[in-house]
Amino acid sequence: MLQLKVRLDFAVDGLVVGFPRRELYNALNAFQPFVEKFGKKCVVAFEVYPLISCDNLPNFLLRTPLVVTVRKSIMLFFGMMYRFPNCNTSIVILQCQRALPADGIDLTAHLYYNITWKNIKYSRGIFMYKNYVFDLYGTLADIHTDEWKPSLWENTARFYSEHGAPYNSEELHREYGQFVDEETAATKKRHPEYEYVDIQIDKVFRKLYAIKGINADDKLVEETARAFRTDSREYIKLYEGIYDLLCELKKHGKVYLLTNAQRAFTWDELGILGIRDIFDAIVISSDEECCKPDIHFYNTLIERYDLDPAGTIMIGNDPVTDVRGGMSAGFDTLYIHTNISPAIDRSTGCTIFIPDGNTTKMKGLLI
Repeated sequence: MLQLKVRLDFAVDGLVVGFPRRELYNALNAFQPFVEKFGKKCVVAFEVYPLISCDNLPNFLLRTPLVVTVRKSIMLFFGMMYRFPNCNTSIVILQCQRALPADGIDLTAHLYYNITWKNIKYSRGIFMYKNYVFDLYGTLADIHTDEWKPSLWENTARFYSEHGAPYNSEELHREYGQFVDEETAATKKRHPEYEYVDIQIDKVFRKLYAIKGINADDKLVEETARAFRTDSREYIKLYEGIYDLLCELKKHGKVYLLTNAQRAFTWDELGILGIRDIFDAIVISSDEECCKPDIHFYNTLIERYDLDPAGTIMIGNDPVTDVRGGMSAGFDTLYIHTNISPAIDRSTGCTIFIPDGNTTKMKGLLI
């Protein structure tokens, strides 16, 4: 059993993080047998104890083997985060984000370490997380829709008219917006406990028939929603490496989808993308009338599928709905800044940060 406790209390200015030289030599002596014995198979977790607020401090680590380097007489640890199950384990290994000044780093650090070895065994079945929870749009799938283009409302009005509910495009657009507002208000009234609600867009499409005297059945409403989404969607595709990522994660844990979306639109699109059957469970906001970042929506997933938050990571492209919401549920979080992410001007507070939108990096960081 390996018992490893390392705590780093630090104060830092900017993006550079390191240890004073004397404490680095002590740390090197302590970690040397650990590095030699495990090499690339080292499995550790990390905890950070900042003495001051450091918005610029990088809170993500590259998944590379644990290495000690010497640059301009300053020794730095570069590394990654892993976790030993059933051990009281914590380690901080931070990476340098810019060139080191010749005179060292203005940094106060205190390193405490205690490593004991007894019957150490490594199992390939050890992984960081048991549950991987994904956002969909902007995280797994790149999509562009336009619900303001005139042709959408012209085509949808024609569809309604062909099914006995005559509209022109302007009237249909106006009534659609009004019914969306009414459904939102009604949902908030039904669920005063929710801070963030979602509606079922099917009800809007059904009402648009009803006010014209048409009693639309479920099939017609489904066809209407599909036609509307098809016309509004410019494109949808998986980001690079996503299919392989999901398949690989399935070998190591359970994979969930938690998405702010309309089932009437999203179910077909999951089929188009070819990933619908990969997930162990899919939770869609329109079904629950609640959406991220509301803690009730996260709790729906946790309680319905008996998730342990400590063994779960939320992966998404929105710093509020995915990162803040995931953190409120007790999840670790991976934030990836993709082409349709909202603008951010500072650290999101996530566990793992991919600022360049390179989705192929997720596999190396999660497995």
